[in-house]
Amino acid sequence: MSKVLMGAIAKSGKVEATYRYTVFGATKVGTKSDGWPSAVTDAAAALVAAADAEAGDFGAVVSVQVYTAITDPDGAPGFSAPGELVDITFAPSSTPASVRVGDDETIPESIATARDAFKAAVQAAL
Repeated sequence: MSKVLMGAIAKSGKVEATYRYTVFGATKVGTKSDGWPSAVTDAAAALVAAADAEAGDFGAVVSVQVYTAITDPDGAPGFSAPGELVDITFAPSSTPASVRVGDDETIPESIATARDAFKAAVQAAL
């Protein structure tokens, strides 16, 4: 049974992933939120840290949500390819509370690199 990552949320020390798989001829969707190896939690922390470093004075980044071509099939032409968008959530009472990166701008290289490493680690651990 092969599991294919659909998307994941990275928080320091916590990861929640959604994946799909085919069993008995039917495609199903599952989630996993615990039991991750350190490679995954380390990659999650690195992604949050990369986003936090790019955020500057807008507040502390508490989570980053990533997508795949399954959940973001079109991307944002001119800015991000399918599956490259990220949603960044800041600490409570920050303004803005969250932003989507990649729909109106190119994703900063540090975030894109950390995002790709995180997605690869999650996929390998599913």
